[in-house]
Parts: sequence; structure tokens; C-alpha cells
Amino acid sequence: MPHALQRLPLLLLLATTLLLTACPARQEVSDSAAPASDTRSQPAASQAAAAVIPASAPITAAVSLVDLKTLPAGVKLPGKLLQAWHWTDADGEQWLLRSHSKRNYTFEEMDATESLLHVAQFRVKDGKMERLWLLQDGVKDCPFDSVARFYPDGVSITDLDQDGVHEVTMAYHTTCTSDVSPQDMKVILREREGKWGLRGSTWLPDEAMQGKTPPPVPQAAACPPGTDLSKMDPQHWHTGCYQSEQDFASAPPAFLQHAKARWRAALLASAPGGQPDLSAVDEGED
Repeated sequence: MPHALQRLPLLLLLATTLLLTACPARQEVSDSAAPASDTRSQPAASQAAAAVIPASAPITAAVSLVDLKTLPAGVKLPGKLLQAWHWTDADGEQWLLRSHSKRNYTFEEMDATESLLHVAQFRVKDGKMERLWLLQDGVKDCPFDSVARFYPDGVSITDLDQDGVHEVTMAYHTTCTSDVSPQDMKVILREREGKWGLRGSTWLPDEAMQGKTPPPVPQAAACPPGTDLSKMDPQHWHTGCYQSEQDFASAPPAFLQHAKARWRAALLASAPGGQPDLSAVDEGED
């Protein structure tokens, strides 16, 4: 009996390794801009109001939420339209839209799901609507639960460098999982054609803590050198971290400061007992 008890941890470790190896790898959609020709439209939904998370540089007073029923022609996105903003800056009249799409289908003889987030900025140029950029990110070909959601107050519109041109910052998480693993988290900042991002993982979900007292929410920080976000690492799983600040090496310092503030706000939302995200809205549910 003592020998059997000594072998139990080893058997559990082997069983966990086999289970992880057997799980199909998820296919993720990049947060890079999609081709400009991708301008499919779907029926608009009711406007959704975002919850508020304390963070630096909130949406400026010059930016206003727009009734989705009043959008001009040429301003459209795939999926269920969630929110729209309008402002005028040094580059002229600007529009920003965000939406979510989800579908079920068969992939390689298995039931699969796809969850995608869509965000696009448009501007009026020479009397015509022109799309500046399109972000499409999420999960495809997922045989488990697929999730792609913005955090509360997950879109901020600012003029951090005070150049008269507004930046757009988006904080969201995506995953394809059958357990309570952390999720991929990103904070993406756009200004004109420029793009900067923090990419990493969320806090360990509440269900996985199993009654343990969680550590305090950390300041936004890069993962320790050598951290492999694809492997089980309780240290970064408990607190969340991003892989690198390299994107911001040549950006105005205020951009990284704001991105880190948005990252920590997202950590606060995903921490045990944190504020709920916009799941009912961003999953496309009525």
C-alpha cells in the first residue's frame, strides 16, 4: 500500500500530460488588419452601454456614442453591431464601430465554433467614407467553448500625445478551451496606420482557485524571461502577464503608459471577484 501511494502523484501527472496532448490545437485569428475588401454587413442590434473600469485617459468629451440606427451609408461591420462612436479631430470626421460574430459548423467531422471580434475606424474624405483599418481577432475551428469578448470599457478613444489625432485602444480576451485555463488577452492601440500591442494571458479563472486566496492584482508587467505561455505555469497563470513591450519601443511614452493601464484594468476585471465582462452582449445573445 505505501508503494501505491507513492506512485499516485506520478500517475496523475502522466494522465494530465496525455489529456493535454490529446486536445486539438485551436486556430486563432490574428489581430492584424484584414483586407480592405472585407466589408460584409449584418443587421444592426440595439446599442449596448459599456460598464466602467477606472483607468487613465478615458474617452474624451469630444467623442460621442452614436445611435446604431443613424449610421451613415458605408459604415458597416460583419456580425452583430454592438457600439459606434463619432468624433472630429485633425484628420477630419471619424467613426468607430465594434461588433461580434459567432457561428457553429462542422470541421474535420467534428462540431466546431468560431467567435470573432471586429473593430473598424472610418473617416470622411472628399465627401466619401473611407476605412482606415479593420481589426478582426478571435478563435476559429474550436471543438470546445470558443470565446472572444471585450472587457468592460474595453474601447477607449484618446489623444495621448496631444497631436490632434485620436488613438483607439481595445482590450479583449479570446480562448478555445474545455477547462478553466487562463485566456489569451490583448491590448491593441491604433493611431492612423500605426499599431502597437500588449499580448499575453489573463488571471487564472475563479473556478480554478478551488477556494484558495488569490494573490493581489499586480501592476501591468511583462512575463519573466523564458516564460512559455503555452505551458502550465502557475506563476503567470495566477496573475496574468504580457509577452513584450517591444511594439512600443518607438511609440510616444504615453502610448505604453495607457496600454499598461488598460491591461491592469482588464486584470482587475478577470480577477476572482472582478467586474463581469460584456459576455451577454459580445456573445451575440439577445
